[in-house]
Amino acid sequence: MKQTTLALAAAAALLTNASAFAGEFAVGIAAYKMDSPYQGFDDEDGVVPLLSYEGEDFSFSDGDLGYRIYGEKERPLNVYLVLTSAGSGFDSSYSAVFAGMAERDDSIDFGLSADLDAGPGVLSATLVHDISGSHKGYSVDIGYSLALELSDRFTFEPAAGVQYLSSDFTDYYFGVRSNEVTASRAAYTADSSVHPYVGYQMQYELTENWMLLHDVGYAWLDKEVQNSPLVDKEVIWAASLGAIYRF
Repeated sequence: MKQTTLALAAAAALLTNASAFAGEFAVGIAAYKMDSPYQGFDDEDGVVPLLSYEGEDFSFSDGDLGYRIYGEKERPLNVYLVLTSAGSGFDSSYSAVFAGMAERDDSIDFGLSADLDAGPGVLSATLVHDISGSHKGYSVDIGYSLALELSDRFTFEPAAGVQYLSSDFTDYYFGVRSNEVTASRAAYTADSSVHPYVGYQMQYELTENWMLLHDVGYAWLDKEVQNSPLVDKEVIWAASLGAIYRF
């Protein structure tokens, strides 16, 4: 299973897409840096552990769960049930721009994902809906990726796509409610939004078991998000560099 989830804060970076290593269990570590669309946020950076597994039908990658319900590895079309977290929340302590606002929770989302061999690359589509009662909306992601084997050890994989966020999703994370209005923060109701993105991943095999990964992604924010008084960006980005060990 291959899934590209924008989730805005991740800026569409294919951060440690270890699910590419079919039939293997992998552990590792990655350093990352990412931009946030919200005002008053410095670039976030840190180090995160990596954990993934892809079996015959079940897959796990850094918190996302998938189960193949149609297709096989050799077939051009595969369909999965997906459990993921598409929405990233905040509380008033994160930034002065949120002072006096109600907490926004992370979401737990369930839905379907499909991969289709399309020419030399893969066309992927994911539809997930909030089942945690956070934003109560849904997101749709459609992307295309192309794995280019530049040598027997080095693979470069560019990707591009677009993510649609429903009005419930967009308004929950970028709207300002009437009881949250201040002199410097006007009320705002956000409608559905569409966010194009581009990115790439590079994979370099050091040994039979060790692999280096590098990812970069950029996402262009819809006007519905840009016009929010909480936001001061038009484009956001993320990057990571990591290493994994495959068993």
